[in-house]
Amino acid sequence: MGDRTSPRAAILGGGGTAVSALAALVELNASEIVVFVRNPAKAADTMEVAETLGAPASLSTFEGAATALGGFDVVISTLPPRAADGLAADFAASGQESAGILLDVAYDPWPSALAKAWEARGGTVVAGIEMLLYQGVEQVKLFAEAGGYGTLATDQQGDVINVMCDAIGVHRRNPHEQNMAG
Repeated sequence: MGDRTSPRAAILGGGGTAVSALAALVELNASEIVVFVRNPAKAADTMEVAETLGAPASLSTFEGAATALGGFDVVISTLPPRAADGLAADFAASGQESAGILLDVAYDPWPSALAKAWEARGGTVVAGIEMLLYQGVEQVKLFAEAGGYGTLATDQQGDVINVMCDAIGVHRRNPHEQNMAG
């Protein structure tokens, strides 16, 4: 495994969400980013963005991905629900162990086959619903500012997060709010 301050990273998929993942990995100072895709021709725009961002990115096909994934510090699956099921089965059968983190943006069904395989091989999994939750908070901030309601104060942000947690059926983030609601 690489240095966690400059993680080796993989992205599964080459569409719009992969572009966001690339930008996030550049912010995390990734030392290497491999974009695994089913069809390299469809990832040309993603790789163009990688070049623009100065990302240390390369493109690879899904063939052989299952045996490579365990060696990454961070893996971000940007694939739609069930699209990684075959890869998950191959990863589970590969015998690869993982100490890395998987962010699987798919959140229904949960856990995904990839999340189950990753966890079974020792890796840490972050559900896509977490990304959706915090993406929603950022949107509320933008709407508040654009609508002339001002900025969202830090203490209000916790309230918004907890309301969103209630709406999507996940645990609240602020222990004080949890106790008040219970």
